Amino acid sequence: MKNHNRSTSKNVILMVLFIGLVISGCQERYHDIELPQLKPKLVINSIFNEGERFRVNVSANLGRNSTEKYTPVTNATVNLFENGEWVEELIGGQDTINIFGDTIGKWFYFSKKTLPKAGNIYRISVEAPNYEDVIAESKVPQKTIIHVVDTTWVNVDFEKYLRVYLEMRNPSEKNWFFLGTAYLNPIFSSSGAEDVPIIGYNKRYFTFRVNDPLIGTRERRIKEDFPLFSNELFSGDIYKFAIEVNQLNTDRGIFAVDLITLSDEAYKYLQTLTDFKNNDIRYSEPVKIFSNVNNGLGIFAAMNTSCDTVWVNNY
Repeated sequence: MKNHNRSTSKNVILMVLFIGLVISGCQERYHDIELPQLKPKLVINSIFNEGERFRVNVSANLGRNSTEKYTPVTNATVNLFENGEWVEELIGGQDTINIFGDTIGKWFYFSKKTLPKAGNIYRISVEAPNYEDVIAESKVPQKTIIHVVDTTWVNVDFEKYLRVYLEMRNPSEKNWFFLGTAYLNPIFSSSGAEDVPIIGYNKRYFTFRVNDPLIGTRERRIKEDFPLFSNELFSGDIYKFAIEVNQLNTDRGIFAVDLITLSDEAYKYLQTLTDFKNNDIRYSEPVKIFSNVNNGLGIFAAMNTSCDTVWVNNY
């Protein structure tokens, strides 16, 4: 009996020592862990179009669990190069008009004289205190012309749609395209004149239906992805197809149809952005959104837009 008690006591002591060592080891390992300090990077955002001045937003990235608000970097130096030659330093300031859904007053860096030209390569270099310098470049693609040929009203699933017949030129080389339909919202001059002139239009894109063997099939829905397609399988100089616009989107009497030829950078960015939107992280790996900004994040990409307008007849 005494031997049994002795054995039991030894087992208890050994168990206590083992638990103590485990706890001590865990505590020691815990104190050795040091979370890495992530250095903020500059974030560049600019998708630019032929004939329109450069408009570059510069900010800094925030951590996933950060509670800080987005703030622009307003003390950056942004230099612009065309085909390898310096052309100008962009000027910073608050925007006075609403473009692409940005709020009025958002900070951008603008070109004073340089407008993008098809076939040219543009590069920006950005420097800011406490950040690593970043650079990015993109080549402006050639414009691909699109025309509205005809329209007619049709009924689809008990709803009325305006079917728009289109034709686009087929470039000799492979290109990627974005197809969009947009409301035209007038931009008025701030000159103070009694009759305020319209100096341009903002576009706000809305969804449409398309069912084409080469362009693809898309239904009208609220969460639309980016309608991207290529001309790789087109034949002939002209490709003809049709889209359908819901009656509810035609009540203004006019809307635009845009065919945007994308640079490689713009295509990769929009494609990965679409993949990111459609990705379910419960069942798949996270999608990394494409960036061409060296030493930083974001996108600097060129595009070229051909536009035609649709005047809506009574239905």
